[in-house]
Amino acid sequence: MRLLRKISTILLVSLIAGCATQISDRGRMVRIAHPTDVSNCALMGRVIAKSRIPYLQVGVYSAENEALDQAAAAGATHVVWEKREGGFFSQVEGLMYQCR
Repeated sequence: MRLLRKISTILLVSLIAGCATQISDRGRMVRIAHPTDVSNCALMGRVIAKSRIPYLQVGVYSAENEALDQAAAAGATHVVWEKREGGFFSQVEGLMYQCR
């Protein structure tokens, strides 16, 4: 019975992880920064992304990947996270910057 429970848990976690938003090539180009890193950069606005993956760290990563993709699409080069929340539905919020 314990083996069946372990196998079921592993399969469930694998299934959920497979649903995570994968970062695009353009999203990989956006750098996660600290406020001091972007002091000479142009503020472009706010980015907010949510994940539908409940209660797992992979949900936060999925939301981060979505936010980085959004930032890249807007032309940002850097993102400074203001909020990173796990929970039933994970959410991240940050500020987008364009640095030259």
